[in-house]
Amino acid sequence: HPSPGGPLVLTHRCPKCGRTFDLHSSCHLHATGRSHATSCAYVLHPSTPFTCLSGHALLPVSDISGFCDVKGRRDRVEDFHSFRAGPADAAYYGVYDGHNGNLAAKFAARFLFDYVEDGQRVEEGFARHNEELRKRHGDDQSGTTATVLITGLG
Repeated sequence: HPSPGGPLVLTHRCPKCGRTFDLHSSCHLHATGRSHATSCAYVLHPSTPFTCLSGHALLPVSDISGFCDVKGRRDRVEDFHSFRAGPADAAYYGVYDGHNGNLAAKFAARFLFDYVEDGQRVEEGFARHNEELRKRHGDDQSGTTATVLITGLG
């Protein structure tokens, strides 16, 4: 799986027995066929400057998507992510970078898709989500940025 800076994923590893595979599909067949796990971990290229705290493929929902949680230099985690599979090839991916606490990012990871999914324009969904966050947690001072990708909608 090449990236602009060189290869990122070198292999995939069964979380129970540690066996590695070049193809994610082979690892998935091994892990699920032997009841070792429901997904495989990514093994990053040795020159990659970070390691995953947890990394998962989004199988069986998506055979081309996954995530890798990386701990930064802070003691607390303020960042969250979400994934929702839609009909056919539609999917929703979100990455939320929390600031001044994690409540806003956690709330977005849990609920933002619901507001965007309602058939509104994305901007309206974001605005409704923000109103609900402030209504439920008005005293909280945290905030978040949201990077969202919606695919396969036409």
